Amino acid sequence: MELTNLLKECVEAFLGTDENEILRAYRPKLSNLTGDERLAVKVCVGNVFMPVYKLLKAEDEGFTEEDLMVCALSSLGFKTAVIAECMAISGDAIRMRKRRIRRKIGDERYEVVFGPIERAQAKTVTQDEKAVAAEAEVLPVAKAGNTEGVKEKMKFGYAVSSCFRKMFTFSGRARRAEYWFYFLFMNMVWLGFKAVKGLVINCFMPMASVEVQSCASLTNDIICWCATVALMIPMLAVTVRRLHDLGDTGWLSVAIYLLPWLVGVGFTIYTDNFTDLTLDVIGESIDGLMGLVGSYLVFYLFEFAALIARVIMMARKGTVGANEYGADPVRIIG
Repeated sequence: MELTNLLKECVEAFLGTDENEILRAYRPKLSNLTGDERLAVKVCVGNVFMPVYKLLKAEDEGFTEEDLMVCALSSLGFKTAVIAECMAISGDAIRMRKRRIRRKIGDERYEVVFGPIERAQAKTVTQDEKAVAAEAEVLPVAKAGNTEGVKEKMKFGYAVSSCFRKMFTFSGRARRAEYWFYFLFMNMVWLGFKAVKGLVINCFMPMASVEVQSCASLTNDIICWCATVALMIPMLAVTVRRLHDLGDTGWLSVAIYLLPWLVGVGFTIYTDNFTDLTLDVIGESIDGLMGLVGSYLVFYLFEFAALIARVIMMARKGTVGANEYGADPVRIIG
C-alpha cells in the first residue's frame, strides 16, 4: 500500500514537469532524444521518484538507478521503445531488466509498478494473435496452461519451407520442430556436397591428374560454402525466433554462432604458422609438438562444448501461451 501511494504521488508530480512534455512529444523512428534531453529526464526522474527508489532500495540492495528509470517510466505509461531511447539501450535490454527487477522486488511490488502496463501489452498481443497465426498458418494456444486437445505436429517439409518464407523475419516465435528440422536440412545439404565431392574424385576421376582433381575439389568446395552461407540466413532468423519462443533475447544468437566462428578463425590463423613445417621438423621440438597437439585438443573441446550448450538451450520447451515476443506458435487441436 505504501508503494502504491508513493508511486501515485510521484507520477502526479512528474506529469507537471517539462521532461514529461519532452517524452510525450517523442515519436520512435521519427527522431531521437538528444544527450541533454536524456540527462534532463534522468535527473528529473531521480529527483521526483527518490522516495520510491529509497523504498525499493531498502528491500533489495541490488536495486539500481537504472532499475528506477524503468520502473518510473513504465508507471507513467511509456512504452518500451520510449524507455529504451531514454536509456540509450535496446528494447531487448529493457525487457531483460524488467525480468531482473521482478526477481529483485517480488511479484507483488512488480504488479504495483508494471501491472497496468502489462495488461495493456497483453491486450495488444491478443489483438495481434490472429495476424501472427494467419502468417504462420498455426493457431495460438488460447490460454496459458491449456492442456485440452493435442499439439499439431509440424512436418519436415513444412518446417523447411516456413524457414525459407521467413528467412528475413527476426520477430515472432518459432517452435522446436521448425528449428531442428531446418538444422537437419542444412546439415543434410552440407553432407550431400561432401558425398558428391568424394564420389566424383574417387569414382569418376580416379585416374585424372592431381591438377584436375584439385580443380574439381575446389569447385565443389566453393559451391558448398556458397550454399552454406545462403542457408545460414534462414538459420540465423529461425534461431532468433526460437530464442524468442524461450522468452530470451535474440541477441544470444550472436554468442551461439559468432563466438565459435571467431575461435575457429583464430585457431586457423594460429595453426597456419605450422604450414611451412613438416612433421619431422616439428618433431625435433617436443614443446612445439605438444603445443600443436594441445591447441587442436583445446579447439575441438571448445567446439564440442559449444555444440552441447546450443543443443541444450534449443531443446528447451518454449513459453506456453503468448509472451512479449508474440503468440504461441504451437497449434492445439481439439
